[in-house]
Amino acid sequence: MTLPASRRLVWLEAACGIAILSALLYFSASDLLSEFGGDNAVYWLTANHYSPYGATHPLAAEYAAASRYPPLYPLALAAFGGGTSVFAAHLVSAALLCVGLLAARAYYLVLGIPRAVALALVVLLALVPIMRNGAIELQSEDLYLPLSLAALALMVRYENSSAPSRLALVGLLVAASLLTRTAGITLVAACAAHALFARRPAWLLPIAIAALAWAWNSHTQHSTNAYSHELVDGYLRQGIGPRLLTQLENLPLQWSLALGGLLETWPPVILLSTLGFAFACAAAGRAWRRHVDGYYALAYLAVLVVWPFPAEMQRLTSMILPVLLGQAYLFVAARRALPAEHRPLIAAMLVGVPILVFALPDTVGFAVRMHSPVPALLEPYRRTAAWQQHEPQVAIMETALRQAIYATLADVDRLVPAGECVYSIKPSVASLYGRRRSLQTPPDSDAVAFRAAALAGGCRYFVISLLVSPSARTLYHPLAILRAELTPLAQHPDPFDPRKRLLAMLAKWTPPDAP
Repeated sequence: MTLPASRRLVWLEAACGIAILSALLYFSASDLLSEFGGDNAVYWLTANHYSPYGATHPLAAEYAAASRYPPLYPLALAAFGGGTSVFAAHLVSAALLCVGLLAARAYYLVLGIPRAVALALVVLLALVPIMRNGAIELQSEDLYLPLSLAALALMVRYENSSAPSRLALVGLLVAASLLTRTAGITLVAACAAHALFARRPAWLLPIAIAALAWAWNSHTQHSTNAYSHELVDGYLRQGIGPRLLTQLENLPLQWSLALGGLLETWPPVILLSTLGFAFACAAAGRAWRRHVDGYYALAYLAVLVVWPFPAEMQRLTSMILPVLLGQAYLFVAARRALPAEHRPLIAAMLVGVPILVFALPDTVGFAVRMHSPVPALLEPYRRTAAWQQHEPQVAIMETALRQAIYATLADVDRLVPAGECVYSIKPSVASLYGRRRSLQTPPDSDAVAFRAAALAGGCRYFVISLLVSPSARTLYHPLAILRAELTPLAQHPDPFDPRKRLLAMLAKWTPPDAP
């Protein structure tokens, strides 16, 4: 007995959904942070503070109170059990990302895209490097994706409606997106543009709901260390014109790396940037025809242009990619030059195949690295970003460095007395694993200024490593400044280097004028 085509499609959708969820859960199942970005640790410590389950980390309350991030993602982690362990948080975050792909499918169907094409686009999204990599990190994009796409689907569905009940639901989703990532302001901008250009004053209701939610969050959040302050300071220091020019120069590379991390040479960058420009034109076409999702896409692309932090640029790109894909498909499918009977297939191929060509090598490389032989010492780090480096020797070197840093943080827990604090270039990670209060190592400077800053902080222990950051660009910072005043408590050399190069160490600082 042959199943009807619609029934076969239902089974295919279910099979793809199970396969994607299983793959995301498998790739993310780790009890270690995938990357040493401080966001990951702050999100987990905040989730642990709010979690009604399990034990509480001794520093969770401190980080939750000082967090500069919107609160909904760590609250969601806590609600679904992600605050009990990093392992659980990875699984919850991967599941949220999968829900985001379902929300992308809902958005495509609201746009009128055929179900088979919507399924193909969702599978393509799951293969794109930056989308897939989102599953192995603890980042708020994993919650922002389902919330923003659900909001967008309702916005498109109700864009001609003035019913308060419908627009109130839109407003709740917009507010939730804004309380997950500040980039949710682009959804507010889309509502405002729709109210203005489509002459729909009822669309001020979602804006009011989002504004109330943001006002509540601003009133209850104690931290003043916000990205917005850093953004403004950066533009004021460099100047708006030069800074924007730098942003525009960096944007093509960041966009291309988000779609295919293996391809870091200029021909792929040019080709993918051309594709991105075409997607932006399709979004502009939606906005020109007064569609609310077109306004959203343009507002979000404007944020990408001005966003000054390269480390987050690719993650931000992943949140707009599903929208751009759908809008580009509609643009191509509307071309009358295409044969009507094959128009959906041709449009899907013209939009999706170029991305697949660039994304597939990275996906294959990712799978190969995930299942490549790992030295026994590094086996627990298989699911970290360091092991996913494409060159095996680079992967071993980077993973060995992470292993040494984790070992040093275990030394902090073991050797630093309770009540003491440590300096580290990744304070939240040091606090998470070292279970001691950690402060940012003062930046590279002359010895006098550095000592003054370090004395003011009050810590007498340093985590020193090969890891560098924007504030500590010197290897082993601050070893060169304080070498004669540091007493090594634990050292971890590279086990794969015949010269046993030092990777990380814990040292106690005794200033010359200390009692």
